[in-house]
Amino acid sequence: MIGNREENRQAEIRELTSKGLIPHDHEMQKHPEKFMEGRAWLIGRVSALIHDILPAKVIIDNMVEDASKMLLEGSSLVTSSKSKL
Repeated sequence: MIGNREENRQAEIRELTSKGLIPHDHEMQKHPEKFMEGRAWLIGRVSALIHDILPAKVIIDNMVEDASKMLLEGSSLVTSSKSKL
């Protein structure tokens, strides 16, 4: 079970991250036979969509900007009608 494995390896994960190592990359170096399994999510259409690796701040700023545009566009579609009360 993945959850138990991660809980049982917390000390190892802390040690690796304290050294600036990414646990997943370290695991792939130890077990190169698992490389394709570990990188399967990058194969195919998904990898073709990745052009840049952006900092988190840029990603969040872009998401907020896009959401703001969508809300403004959506609000322009709403028309107020006078109540007949």
